[in-house]
Amino acid sequence: AKSPVDHAEVMQGREEKIRALCAWRESCSALREYLQKGESVYLADVAAIRVFDRKTGAPKATHKVDGAVRLNDVVVADDGTMYVTDSGNDDNAGALYKITAAGKVSAFAARDPALERPNGIAIMSDGDIVHGGRGVNLVIRTPKGKIVREVSLPYGRMDGIVALPNGALLVASQDGHNVYHVPASGKPTVVASDITVPAAIGLDTKRNRLIIPQIAAASLTLVDLP
Repeated sequence: AKSPVDHAEVMQGREEKIRALCAWRESCSALREYLQKGESVYLADVAAIRVFDRKTGAPKATHKVDGAVRLNDVVVADDGTMYVTDSGNDDNAGALYKITAAGKVSAFAARDPALERPNGIAIMSDGDIVHGGRGVNLVIRTPKGKIVREVSLPYGRMDGIVALPNGALLVASQDGHNVYHVPASGKPTVVASDITVPAAIGLDTKRNRLIIPQIAAASLTLVDLP
């Protein structure tokens, strides 16, 4: 079943995130994505990853990425390592960055048109990193950056990616106007359709409910998964 967002339901229990978002709002150039991990909230700014305390919103760290064009999405491993997409722009190809918990920044994948201006990124259940961009291929890499395989979807221009415990993925496709379920083996299937511009999707694991931000509609859509 697909329904528009119940605002109270989405907001309940998320006051800490809102405080963290607001704490640095004036000092951020242009917030792209945010992620909560443990007691921290990670925000992707244009050229930096900013980290805040989840409960108080107090700043904990700022990791500047020299040479960044447009940082977009961020995911954090259990050891605190951050993996970040840089979507580039019409004049600059995209790139991937790796930032250690101590703040050391390095290229995870060098700036290259072959990256297809990466957007969504996630850590899979086996520890590998998956990312997707404006093409139709999901690229899966080891934590050292080596490509181990690629998965092609019917439509591309991918945004949010959610990794599931069984090795499957949920992937938002803006060209397909849908969200795919991509199993560890087998063909992808559509689990949400008629989404004009799906963005950084999330999963409510308690209710097994897909949360889909819609850019053009400026709204959220909730979809109960099978």
